[in-house]
Amino acid sequence: MSVSTIESELLKMTDPERQRVINVATRLMSGKKTKISRSTLEENRARMRKSAELMLEHYLNDKELTIWTALDGEDFLSAYRRSLVSESRPDRRSGNQKETAGGHCKR
Repeated sequence: MSVSTIESELLKMTDPERQRVINVATRLMSGKKTKISRSTLEENRARMRKSAELMLEHYLNDKELTIWTALDGEDFLSAYRRSLVSESRPDRRSGNQKETAGGHCKR
Protein backbone atom coordinates (compact mmCIF):
# COMPACT_ATOMS: atom_id res chain seq x y z
CA MET A 1 0.00 0.00 0.00
CA SER A 2 1.39 3.39 -0.96
CA VAL A 3 1.73 6.36 1.37
CA SER A 4 -0.74 8.35 -0.75
CA THR A 5 -3.29 5.52 -0.44
CA ILE A 6 -2.82 5.48 3.32
CA GLU A 7 -3.24 9.28 3.48
CA SER A 8 -6.39 9.04 1.38
CA GLU A 9 -7.84 6.37 3.69
CA LEU A 10 -6.91 8.39 6.80
CA LEU A 11 -8.89 11.35 5.47
CA LYS A 12 -12.01 9.17 5.34
CA MET A 13 -11.67 8.12 8.99
CA THR A 14 -13.07 9.69 12.13
CA ASP A 15 -10.67 11.11 14.69
CA PRO A 16 -11.01 8.09 17.03
CA GLU A 17 -10.29 5.75 14.10
CA ARG A 18 -7.19 7.79 13.17
CA GLN A 19 -6.03 7.69 16.79
CA ARG A 20 -6.33 3.90 16.76
CA VAL A 21 -4.20 3.74 13.60
CA ILE A 22 -1.61 6.00 15.24
CA ASN A 23 -1.53 3.78 18.32
CA VAL A 24 -1.07 0.61 16.22
CA ALA A 25 1.66 2.25 14.11
CA THR A 26 3.45 3.45 17.24
CA ARG A 27 3.39 -0.05 18.74
CA LEU A 28 4.65 -1.51 15.45
CA MET A 29 7.52 0.96 15.32
CA SER A 30 8.52 0.21 18.90
CA GLY A 31 8.44 -3.54 18.26
CA LYS A 32 5.54 -4.23 20.63
CA LYS A 33 2.60 -6.49 19.88
CA THR A 34 -0.16 -4.82 17.90
CA LYS A 35 -3.00 -6.58 19.66
CA ILE A 36 -3.88 -5.94 23.28
CA SER A 37 -5.10 -9.04 25.07
CA ARG A 38 -8.51 -9.18 26.70
CA SER A 39 -6.89 -9.68 30.12
CA THR A 40 -4.82 -6.52 29.65
CA LEU A 41 -7.94 -4.55 28.75
CA GLU A 42 -9.74 -5.95 31.79
CA GLU A 43 -6.77 -5.09 34.01
CA ASN A 44 -6.74 -1.52 32.65
CA ARG A 45 -10.48 -1.17 33.28
CA ALA A 46 -10.09 -2.51 36.82
CA ARG A 47 -7.26 -0.04 37.52
CA MET A 48 -9.30 2.85 36.13
CA ARG A 49 -12.36 1.80 38.16
CA LYS A 50 -10.28 1.59 41.35
CA SER A 51 -8.73 5.01 40.67
CA ALA A 52 -12.15 6.53 40.02
CA GLU A 53 -13.50 5.05 43.24
CA LEU A 54 -10.51 6.41 45.19
CA MET A 55 -11.04 9.91 43.78
CA LEU A 56 -14.84 9.98 44.02
CA GLU A 57 -14.97 11.53 47.49
CA HIS A 58 -12.46 14.22 46.48
CA TYR A 59 -14.50 15.16 43.41
CA LEU A 60 -17.72 15.25 45.43
CA ASN A 61 -16.28 17.44 48.20
CA ASP A 62 -13.53 19.57 46.60
CA LYS A 63 -15.05 22.15 44.24
CA GLU A 64 -11.57 23.13 43.00
CA LEU A 65 -11.40 19.78 41.20
CA THR A 66 -14.68 20.33 39.37
CA ILE A 67 -14.73 24.10 38.83
CA TRP A 68 -14.20 23.81 35.06
CA THR A 69 -17.19 21.50 34.63
CA ALA A 70 -19.33 24.64 34.76
CA LEU A 71 -18.18 25.18 31.17
CA ASP A 72 -19.07 21.68 29.95
CA GLY A 73 -22.24 22.89 28.24
CA GLU A 74 -20.49 25.71 26.38
CA ASP A 75 -19.91 25.28 22.68
CA PHE A 76 -16.79 27.39 22.23
CA LEU A 77 -16.20 26.58 18.58
CA SER A 78 -19.72 27.60 17.53
CA ALA A 79 -19.52 30.79 19.56
CA TYR A 80 -16.16 31.63 17.96
CA ARG A 81 -17.51 30.99 14.46
CA ARG A 82 -20.56 33.19 15.18
CA SER A 83 -18.26 35.98 16.32
CA LEU A 84 -16.27 35.74 13.08
CA VAL A 85 -19.46 35.91 11.00
CA SER A 86 -20.77 38.92 12.92
CA GLU A 87 -17.41 40.71 12.52
CA SER A 88 -17.47 40.23 8.75
CA ARG A 89 -20.99 41.63 8.28
CA PRO A 90 -21.35 45.28 7.21
CA ASP A 91 -22.09 47.90 9.83
CA ARG A 92 -25.46 49.01 8.47
CA ARG A 93 -25.64 52.11 10.64
CA SER A 94 -22.73 54.01 9.12
CA GLY A 95 -21.76 52.16 5.94
CA ASN A 96 -18.11 52.66 6.93
CA GLN A 97 -15.58 49.92 7.15
CA LYS A 98 -14.03 49.36 10.55
CA GLU A 99 -10.90 47.45 11.35
CA THR A 100 -11.45 44.66 13.85
CA ALA A 101 -8.97 43.39 16.42
CA GLY A 102 -7.82 40.71 13.99
CA GLY A 103 -6.80 43.33 11.43
CA HIS A 104 -9.75 42.60 9.13
CA CYS A 105 -11.97 45.35 7.87
CA LYS A 106 -15.67 45.29 8.33
CA ARG A 107 -18.26 47.68 7.01
